Amino acid sequence: MRDLLRTPNNYRTLSLRDLLDARDNYHYHLLNKPNVVGTGVGLYLIRKTDPEEPVTRTDQLRAQVADTKSYAPKPPRTFVNAEVRSYSWPCVLALVDRWEDEADFGTGRKFEPQDMVPKTLYLPDGRMVPVCVVQVERAAPERIQIPDARWPHSLFGPGMPILSGHQNVQRRATVGCLVSDGHTTYALTSRHATGEPGEVVETLAAGRHVPVGRAHRKQLTREPFDTLYPEFRAQRTYVNLDVGLVELDDLTDWTSRTYGLGVTGAMADLNAMNITTRLIDAPVLAFGAATGRLEGRIKALREIVVCCPSASGNSSSRCNGSPPPATRRASSAPRACSRTMSATRANPCTGHSTRTATRTSR
Repeated sequence: MRDLLRTPNNYRTLSLRDLLDARDNYHYHLLNKPNVVGTGVGLYLIRKTDPEEPVTRTDQLRAQVADTKSYAPKPPRTFVNAEVRSYSWPCVLALVDRWEDEADFGTGRKFEPQDMVPKTLYLPDGRMVPVCVVQVERAAPERIQIPDARWPHSLFGPGMPILSGHQNVQRRATVGCLVSDGHTTYALTSRHATGEPGEVVETLAAGRHVPVGRAHRKQLTREPFDTLYPEFRAQRTYVNLDVGLVELDDLTDWTSRTYGLGVTGAMADLNAMNITTRLIDAPVLAFGAATGRLEGRIKALREIVVCCPSASGNSSSRCNGSPPPATRRASSAPRACSRTMSATRANPCTGHSTRTATRTSR
């Protein structure tokens, strides 16, 4: 007999706010589980070798009988061998650095029963959110870099390298776009590469180091999540922005066209009202000064920063024409520059966030 008082588990109706509430409540709980190294939100990943969802009641019964008759350990689920399908549920992602089989959990076994990552998270108001466990690996940055002599000797633009030196160490980043406060135009890039306000910043021109401006005092390091997104509740959660501005010496030497990407589309207003799980599996195109052209797909959202960088964090990215949250704050960052070259609008997307799980391919 059907239990009329039981909370229904209609996962398809879960919103992004539901997922964030579950992650906020269970983040530290999940991190205390063995092998868990991080959490995120997204859509349930299904192994590419798994059959399609049963469409009839008969197919469902046959699948259940087959599961009870035999058990075989499943291979690890990764961002490479799994995919989002039309029936994938919204879920919380638990990222692990080592995959363990379910048979290893139990009294007297390798892990205690309570060490297993729960399949469902229960919120105080009765909402239920599924959990998808995904194995991840630490990736080392590629050593192959674009030759310095490749960069043009004039007409600089987004996608080109930014160089600064401190303590006898050279730091590199990528120009994300040109922005303006209405009076002065800046190059938007990573704060850790611009250095302290007033420091000279260089770029590469035909293999030579050429000064292009100075680091500006307007910088952003990190901000509380609920300050950037008051519509979403969060506790002890920060968004790493790492936004720096370079005040350009000569604006006539610059173009707003992104090097290596060509003409960009119209800018989109990305905000808390339209950020949904529909961003999952969306294509991402980027160009990094150190890595060159990168293509990938968004696999998870972590703190709702949706543009993906390269492995080294040096890229100028475009997520379907949508600017990241770091460039939305008019009170802290200048507006996107309206100056155009060759009928190209300024690309507002920096790609310098570090909180998006994205699979990229060369």
